[in-house]
Amino acid sequence: MPRIYCEKGQIAIWMAVMVVSLIGFGALVTDVGSLYEERRQLQTKADAAALSAAKELAEDNDLDVAISEAKRFANYNPSNNPNEQKFEVYPNFSESKVEVLISETVTKASKGLFLAPVLGLSRAEVKARAVAVWGPPGGALGNLAPFTVYEGDIPEILPSPAATIYPHKKNSPPGGFGVIDFDQSENSNTKFESWIRFGYDKLVKTNVLIDQGTGLRASMQDAVEERRSADSRIFLPVYDQYQETGSNGAYHIIGFVAFNVISVDFRSGEKSLTGYFETGTLPGPVNPEGKFFGVSTISLGE
Repeated sequence: MPRIYCEKGQIAIWMAVMVVSLIGFGALVTDVGSLYEERRQLQTKADAAALSAAKELAEDNDLDVAISEAKRFANYNPSNNPNEQKFEVYPNFSESKVEVLISETVTKASKGLFLAPVLGLSRAEVKARAVAVWGPPGGALGNLAPFTVYEGDIPEILPSPAATIYPHKKNSPPGGFGVIDFDQSENSNTKFESWIRFGYDKLVKTNVLIDQGTGLRASMQDAVEERRSADSRIFLPVYDQYQETGSNGAYHIIGFVAFNVISVDFRSGEKSLTGYFETGTLPGPVNPEGKFFGVSTISLGE
């Protein structure tokens, strides 16, 4: 059986090569993983920044305000080296969208690189891009109260003078009360009161029929007053027509409106919500061909 002989120098070279290879492999695994996590964090920052900028621009605030809010929301999310970031905001008003670019230099000192500096790689740049759009709603996600408003009752100029909504009789199906059943299940008082207090938390699309709900109950007044003490502005679905009557009534939803509540009376015979219509934004898909009643939706785009 032949014998293999190695000089000590050859062994040393071989070991050195192996060590460098192991370090290189470790740098690849460790630092690539670290940079991937940093990229994920940076993307979260960019998404938050783009959405907040779109919200401000949709509400007709200045670009400086939009940039300030974008940076503020971005900074809510952590990153390794926030002092070495470049932050850029590019609005496109003709297409109702805004682009946010964030780049960050990562180093060993910022705990973004670990073994790569051993190989002479002391810095790495991580980038993220996000685009947010705003416009007429194709749906809305969260914060909706279960009261409907007829499109003909919304003034063209917002904010409006004080107005009184009579959901129990105005432009509603005979026997209807203007209350909408978002999930179209059992008509429990607790469910509707929870939606009033906290808002319905699932997506409500436009151009759909949604069943009417229960009548206006005195307990709903307590829910409205509690909601008003926390935030007097509520968001309501807008309908253009209804179908059937009584328990079979359904509203055709075409958009959303913001209503700032001044007072509520669901205990007397003439039940009412008094307040004024205004503008606002909600998260949700955008439909450029949709109906606009002062409420825009904002969402991440391409």
